[in-house]
Amino acid sequence: MLLFKFALPDAENMADMTRLVALIPYYIDLIGRYKLSSQARSKTESARSKAAQEAYKEQQNARQEALQKRKADRKKMLEEAEAKLIHYQLLQAIAEFKKGKVEYRADKTGIVHIPFGKADFSEEDLLVNLIAAVVCAAFLYLIWGIK
Repeated sequence: MLLFKFALPDAENMADMTRLVALIPYYIDLIGRYKLSSQARSKTESARSKAAQEAYKEQQNARQEALQKRKADRKKMLEEAEAKLIHYQLLQAIAEFKKGKVEYRADKTGIVHIPFGKADFSEEDLLVNLIAAVVCAAFLYLIWGIK
């Protein structure tokens, strides 16, 4: 197996490379005249196959790394998009509650559950919220017939 490796010179000295490149066919012809023994031939074939396998493995590893990088980039992009969406939805929900949105739900028995405060609210705030919730429930009953 012949490997030709050249250190490329500057663009100004590229003419020096033409002589080296011209020597490659000469050495190939020179080596091609020699007849290899069966042992040497099998040794070179095994070296060629080993080099081919290593090149294939390197290529596969490069593909796997590129695939992993694309997956990681896609996952990162999705996480960033999800974080922005959650932030937007949170801001939107806060704005809706500030405008007076009241959430309610009805269970299987038909009882409507309306949250009207938290445990750390003062009694006056809870009372104001309760009155607003009852008025809202009465409004829903009157307008839409929700029980």
